[in-house]
Amino acid sequence: MHLKKRVFVIIVKCIFAIISILLLIKYMIKRNKRNWLYNAPFPPILLKYPNIINENTCKPYKLNKVAGELLTNLNLKCETVAIILSSSVTFHKRAVKIYDLIKRNNNQHEICVFVLTNEFAGIQDLDMPIISRSSNESSWIGEKLYQLTLNYEVSGRGSKLGFQERVAEFTTLFALPCLSSTNFKYILLFDDDTIFNPNRYVKLLQSNELLKSAKNVFAGKRWNDCNVLCGGAGMLFGRDVMIKMRLNVKLFYQFYSRYYSQYVDVRLTRFTLEALKLQPIHIEEFLNDPPDSISKTTSMESFNREIQSAVTIHHMDVDTKNFYNIVKLFYEEEQDDGTL
Repeated sequence: MHLKKRVFVIIVKCIFAIISILLLIKYMIKRNKRNWLYNAPFPPILLKYPNIINENTCKPYKLNKVAGELLTNLNLKCETVAIILSSSVTFHKRAVKIYDLIKRNNNQHEICVFVLTNEFAGIQDLDMPIISRSSNESSWIGEKLYQLTLNYEVSGRGSKLGFQERVAEFTTLFALPCLSSTNFKYILLFDDDTIFNPNRYVKLLQSNELLKSAKNVFAGKRWNDCNVLCGGAGMLFGRDVMIKMRLNVKLFYQFYSRYYSQYVDVRLTRFTLEALKLQPIHIEEFLNDPPDSISKTTSMESFNREIQSAVTIHHMDVDTKNFYNIVKLFYEEEQDDGTL
């Protein structure tokens, strides 16, 4: 009996010791979290190009034939570069359709549209300007170690985290050198399930006093569920902001790495707000959801009004009848023949 009591006491003490150790570890992690975040590893591309801020390189991103011809066109005028963010998984289903809609409804505005994606077979022959990520630019070992540390793969097919990292990397490091020939004033990023109306966008730039000057432009849809901006509906940056972002890229990767958030819009917008000290400009016309997704009781009049005033609409399901109904209203002032 005495032996059993001793064993029980030992077991209780062991359990207590284990719980105490776990609580101590939790406390130490919480206490040192900020220091840990600040010591996040730099991506291998920064090791390969240590002076990248002073280099005008587009690597490791590649331009397909159409993108290359567009960017070497001496007569090219791109006040805004719009970039559809996609992956090989959703490219043919969504990005192609979204790009085609924009192209047919652009009305010769100075808006150049590209698709940013990962490399896949046949990308060079597609009749649309594509910027893609090469998977073997930096050392294989370096890439794999970094991917293991942060649990992502930049060029991986179907990699959600890879998509997020590719957008972060391109925006902070390579957008300016890759697109330097356009002399753009604005860069607009949005997901490949977002429809975009170029004509309404131009009117927005002309009518919004905060956007007109193209100075310190950091704009998009502010929403209760989004951290700063709802990136999928559109993140609009002025050229000067892109320059500041690139100059502070090491700070971005030190603190606003994958450790900070897996979502690229959170990382980019928190960085711009906190590190660059810029306040976001709210754009009501960027919708994070189609009107019928916001409220099932939305009246038809309200439904039509929201669509007809929107510049972008995110979370569009391209395979539904509702998609075509919304698209028809969304572009109706540009269409005289009833086609999409």
